[in-house]
Amino acid sequence: VGSVDANGKRSRFSTFGDHIALCAPGENIVSAGRRGYQVNSGTSFAAPFVAGVASLLVARARRAGVRLTGSDMRDVLVRSAARLTRDYSKETGHGLLDALAAVRLLDDVLEKRRKGSAS
Repeated sequence: VGSVDANGKRSRFSTFGDHIALCAPGENIVSAGRRGYQVNSGTSFAAPFVAGVASLLVARARRAGVRLTGSDMRDVLVRSAARLTRDYSKETGHGLLDALAAVRLLDDVLEKRRKGSAS
């Protein structure tokens, strides 16, 4: 997971390369600190956005009686990412995490599986 700023550009501190699948906000994120709320930046703040959406997708799939594999999860997250560039980018991967698009895509995938098993 890479970090992007509010304009969808790779954060100066973010890792980049072929291993980046997608990105999430990582700059100026409000978080809890020892002395109350504070604003921080880093890829460590981008990754929890992806983990949260992944958890939502796992719960939604389980409610439908389906267990998602890691490959299923990666596929849904990557295919639903909001494109920041025309093609894959070593700086932002396949695009920006899009929670609503991921849920909608998962629903489509689950519906196709349901129809496929009903045949």
